[in-house]
Amino acid sequence: MEQVPAVPGYEVLARLGAGATSTVWRARRRADGLVVALKVLTPAGGDVEAGLREAGLLARLRHPHVVHLYDVLPLHDPVTGRPAAVALATQLAGGGSLGQLLSRRRLLTPGELVTVLHPVASALADLHSRGVVHGDLSPGNVLFLRDGMPVVGDLGAARIVGQTAGERQGTGASEGMVAPEVVEGFPATPESDVYQLGALAWRALTGEPPGPTYARRTLEEAAPGLPVGVVELVERCVAPEPEDRPDAEEVAVDLLSVATPAPVEVAPDADPALALTERLRQEALDDLPPPGGARGGGARGGGARARGSHRPQRNVTRERGTEPAGRRGGRALLAGAAVLAALLLAVGAGVVTGLVDTSDLGRPWRVLAQPEAAAAQGTGEAGEPAAGDGVEGAEPVAGTGAEGAETAVDTRVAGAATEQEELRSLLQGLVDGRGAAWEQRDGSLLAGVMAPGSPALEAELAQLDELREQGISYGDVTFRVEAVEELGRQDDRMTVLLTVSRAPLRAIDSTGTERLAEGTRTDTLTVHLVKAADEPQWLLWSWGT
Repeated sequence: MEQVPAVPGYEVLARLGAGATSTVWRARRRADGLVVALKVLTPAGGDVEAGLREAGLLARLRHPHVVHLYDVLPLHDPVTGRPAAVALATQLAGGGSLGQLLSRRRLLTPGELVTVLHPVASALADLHSRGVVHGDLSPGNVLFLRDGMPVVGDLGAARIVGQTAGERQGTGASEGMVAPEVVEGFPATPESDVYQLGALAWRALTGEPPGPTYARRTLEEAAPGLPVGVVELVERCVAPEPEDRPDAEEVAVDLLSVATPAPVEVAPDADPALALTERLRQEALDDLPPPGGARGGGARGGGARARGSHRPQRNVTRERGTEPAGRRGGRALLAGAAVLAALLLAVGAGVVTGLVDTSDLGRPWRVLAQPEAAAAQGTGEAGEPAAGDGVEGAEPVAGTGAEGAETAVDTRVAGAATEQEELRSLLQGLVDGRGAAWEQRDGSLLAGVMAPGSPALEAELAQLDELREQGISYGDVTFRVEAVEELGRQDDRMTVLLTVSRAPLRAIDSTGTERLAEGTRTDTLTVHLVKAADEPQWLLWSWGT
């Protein structure tokens, strides 16, 4: 029986799987109860220091569609006492993998393919812009969170274990799932990542890998009846020559033009609303006892539907014939303006009852209501919650350290997840969940984001009611945390200074007509967080400029 690793600061719960150079365990961080996937890697030749340096660089990367790397720790040999392995504590993707999905389904429709691969292509585009190459984008490395959101896993694992370019050809190299130049021994590049993206699409659309380039049918022959745009895009991605392939950014944009995204059932028997809420509870925290009344209803277990990208788009084109925001009249424009105000996290902004100048809505998270009006609604300036305001006291989280963690902190490499990065990840999860609630127009999804009885929750629910009544919807509501600074913490309360960007926003009415369009905006505000009773995570209480 395999020995359970001793990882400082973590309780190892169960073995999840193993590969040639690593073993993956389910574990719980003792400091705050966060359940993670703990990947134990053994670097080639025992060069743990090189593996730690590589992992430290990867720990600096943060992207909503890349599995979060929380901690990097050296593991010591119990006999020699010397570092013998590297442990990576990562986000636990509870929705399975694309490989598991295809083993059950075999095929995806073009619309389902867009839903799954558009976020992956977007993530690759961002990684490539930072000089990072994945190198092994296999079906097993495209994962789903419990809410169905696709994420890329195993980023840089081959480099951490010290594999050379010739050794790390990738999964499915003999079946055409890896770029031919990599099979020949050349290092992975952004172009070879795009090839693998195309190979994943081929596999999902035909049920078979594309095969080597010298013995490959056309995609049209392998799967007759596919839309022409889909065929052309996939075949460009798997072109034999790297220079003939599009870049990942182009793939992300083109995917949205070749088919309409369609829901993907990544795990049957799931309650999608509950699963979306769980995302805000950092997915794996469902192992802990839920607080009474803090979460929406629904049975546990099972699946969710894959969600689209939450990356702010770098290239946004207005549809032909649409007018800039603020030039349309009528009730629909008023609804759009009201909702946009809410999407600036304007607690107390209220419902628009008269014409609103949309030029005043340019900055995300801005409080639009005057202090007097906000105070009248009880949701004005971001006031601190008084002790006992619907939230019972809880012990403060003391970072990632625990028994034996002092050594881990001493040896942790520069660039591994710091407390500030953990705080950034926490806030990103909260604003992601808020975006999900607005996309779905579902107030129950705020249960894992905002504290019960908080000014934030009361205002949000009122805004969502108005949104539904006026028939306005948003296909993609994306926030990105740019910077975060803790201003103060006491028991179950914390105040942070948050800089956040909102991606381009487009409002559609019930007839499908665009009623509002706003570009990317960034702003800074003060946010107050509280801890819910019997739970270790923080929830939003209020905010203000």
